[in-house]
Amino acid sequence: MKIKIFLFSFLYFIAIVSFGQPPSNDECSSAILLPVNNDNSNNVVYSGNTGYSTQSLPSCFASGYGAKDVWFKFVATASTHRITVTPTGSNRCAFEVFSGICGSLVSLACAHTGALYDPDVALLNNLIPGDTYYLRLWDYYGEGTPTRTFDICINTATVFVDNDDCINAAVVVPSPDVNYSSSVNCYNYGATQSMPGCFATADGDVWFKFTAVNSRQKIIVWTNEIMSPVLEIFNGSCGNLTSMACRYTGNGGDDYYVDADISTFIPGNTYYYRIYGGNNVRTTITTFILTLPSPPLNDECSGAIMLAVNNNTSCTNIYSGNVGYSTQSLPSCMATGFDAKDIWFKFVATAATHTIAVTSTSSDFYLCQVYKGSCENLVSLACTDLGNSGTVSLNNLIVGNTYYLRLWDHYGGGSVYRTFTVCITTSSTVIDNDECINSLTVIPSIDANPGTAINSNNYAATQSRPGCLGIAEDDVWFKFTATHRRHRIFVQTADNISPVIEVFMGNCGSLSSIGCQNSGSGGGGNYVDADISYFTPGITYYYRVYGSPGDNIRTNISTYITTPPVSVPVCQNGGVLLMTDIYGSSYQWQVNTGSGFVNVPNDPNYSVSNTIDLDIYQAPSSMYGYQYRCLVDSAYSSIFTLIFHNSWYGPVDSSWENPANWSCSVLPDSNTDVIIQSGNVIVNSNRSCRSISTNPGTSVKVKSGYTLTVTH
Repeated sequence: MKIKIFLFSFLYFIAIVSFGQPPSNDECSSAILLPVNNDNSNNVVYSGNTGYSTQSLPSCFASGYGAKDVWFKFVATASTHRITVTPTGSNRCAFEVFSGICGSLVSLACAHTGALYDPDVALLNNLIPGDTYYLRLWDYYGEGTPTRTFDICINTATVFVDNDDCINAAVVVPSPDVNYSSSVNCYNYGATQSMPGCFATADGDVWFKFTAVNSRQKIIVWTNEIMSPVLEIFNGSCGNLTSMACRYTGNGGDDYYVDADISTFIPGNTYYYRIYGGNNVRTTITTFILTLPSPPLNDECSGAIMLAVNNNTSCTNIYSGNVGYSTQSLPSCMATGFDAKDIWFKFVATAATHTIAVTSTSSDFYLCQVYKGSCENLVSLACTDLGNSGTVSLNNLIVGNTYYLRLWDHYGGGSVYRTFTVCITTSSTVIDNDECINSLTVIPSIDANPGTAINSNNYAATQSRPGCLGIAEDDVWFKFTATHRRHRIFVQTADNISPVIEVFMGNCGSLSSIGCQNSGSGGGGNYVDADISYFTPGITYYYRVYGSPGDNIRTNISTYITTPPVSVPVCQNGGVLLMTDIYGSSYQWQVNTGSGFVNVPNDPNYSVSNTIDLDIYQAPSSMYGYQYRCLVDSAYSSIFTLIFHNSWYGPVDSSWENPANWSCSVLPDSNTDVIIQSGNVIVNSNRSCRSISTNPGTSVKVKSGYTLTVTH
C-alpha cells in the first residue's frame, strides 16, 4: 500500500507600516539653531513640525505618553529669555530646555503649561550671554508626524505676560463697524493680580486698551478653555482708574465668553479693560472690539411702535421687524444670564381679550413682557419665554387703553439679523380650564410610575377663588377620579413660577380644600407635588395650579398623577389586617417578595387569600418590604408595603435591652426601623436596627466597648 504525503506550503503575510525617516534634528547632536529676538517682540519666529521623530529622552513630566522629540539650540544674547512654543494645528506641545553639551545636558526648564491649542511658556533667568542652550520639543500625546506643527519664539522679555499690568496693556484697534476686523490674542500663564476683582477673585488679570472711535463700542472676549471670564472696563489713566462696567458669567457671558456693550465712550479717549477668570485657569484669551450703530428708534418705551390689532383670530395685520442693535432698558423678567436688549411696541385694546403671537424668522429665541400703565409707571401683566414661536394671551383688558410690549433675544443678541413677526388677534375664548367647571381630566397611573401627562398653560388664566398660599391670580383647573386611597399629584412648569397646587373634594359649586402645597414645601422653582393618602376610590377630586404671588409669569404647565404604594407598619412577629380599597365580586390577594406578584400561598402566616381582606400572622421582620395587592375582578387595589417599626418610649428605664421600653414589647432587630419618641436611651450590649430616627430632645448613647449597627 502506498501512502501519499502532501506537503502544503503556507505563506504568512506580515503587514508592515512604513514610517518616514526621522527628521534631521531628531537628536541633540543635530539641533537646529533658532533665531533670537533682542527685545520682547515676536518678530522672528521659527515654524516647524515634529516629523517622524523618535524619543531621545523620557518626558520630563508624567504624561503617560512618549516624548518623540526634535532638537533645537540657541545662543543667549541676554541673561533672561522667554521661550514660547505655540501649536499651529490641532495639537498640544511640551518642551525642555538644557544647558551644557549634548553628552552632558543639565535641565533648566520643563514646560507643559498649555492645553490643546494653547502655547507653552518658559522664562529663563541667569543665562550667560554667548553660551549655547538646547531645547527639545515633542507632542504632548506622544505623536511624531509632520502634522504636529508649531511656532517657536525666543525673546528677551523679563516677564511671562507682557500685559500683566495696566501700564503694559496690549493695544486693541476697534473695527470701523459691526464687522470683525482684527483681534488680539494673549496667554495668561504667569499673570498676577493687579487689583481686587469686581467679581470673584482676579487671580491672574491681563490688560488691554483702546482708543474709542464711537460712543458705542462692543468689547468681545473668547477663551480657549472653560474660564468663566470676567471683563472689567475703566476710564482714566493707569494710576487713576475708574471702573465703568463689570461683566461675567450670568451677566452677559458664559464659561467661554463675555462681552460688554457700552454706549458712553467719548471718541478719541483711551479706555482700559482687564480680563481674568474666577477659577485660576491658564488659557489663550482672544479679544476684539466692534463699533455698533445707533440703537433703533423703538429702543426705549417712549419710542414704542404702534401695532395694529386684528379684530378676529386672523393675522391680516402683522408686523415684521428685527431687534436691531438695541440696548437694555430693563433687566430680563426671567433669569437667563444674558442682557435683555429690548425693543418696544404698543397697542390699543379693542376687546377685553387679545393674544400676541411672536414668531422668529431667523431661528432665534425670544422673550417678551407686557405692561399696562405709562412709560413712566409700567405695571407688568405677563412675562413669557416664547421660544422660537410662542403666544401670550391677555384678558380683562380695558377697551381703548394703551398697552406696551417689549421684546428681546433670549441670549442677549442685538442685531438686524434677529428677525421676527408680531401678530395681535382678538378672541372671546379664554383657556378651557380657567374655571373648575371646565377642569381637564387627568387619569392616574396604576402604580408609582408616571402616567399620561396632561398639558395646559396659564396664558389667559384668571383668579377663580382666593389662594391657599399667596394670590391665585392665574389658576388653572384639573380633575381626576381616585382609583386608590393614595395618589401623588405632580406639576411641572416650563418656567420658574414657584407653582402652588391646591386639592379639593366636593363639586365645583361646593369645594373643600384638602391639601395645599407650594414650591417651598413640595417642589422647586418650576415643580411641586402633593402626596395624599386619604382619597376614596371612585370619587372625583379637583385641583388647581397657579404661580406664587408676584411672579405673574405665563407659561406651559404639565401634570400627571401616580399611585404610590401604601406603607403598612407592623411589629416584628406581629400581625396586621390588610383591606382592599376597591370592591367587586371576586378577590385574590397577591404578594411580591422581590420577584414579582404571585398569589398569596396557603401557609401559617396568612388567612385565606380570596376575601375582601387579608390577615397576616406572626410576620417575621425578614418580610420587610413585602408588597401586597388584591386583584378585584380585573382591577388591582393599592399596593401595600410592609415596614417593621418599633418606637422607644422608655416608661421603665433607659436601657435599650428592656422590652418594656418598646412599643412592640420586643427588642428591635436588623430589619426594624427604630423611632426614639422621648427620653434618653443607653445601649449596654451589641445591638442592631435597620434605621434610627430621633425626636428633638432625645438621645442614644452606646456604652464603651459595644456597637449599635444601623444597616440602612
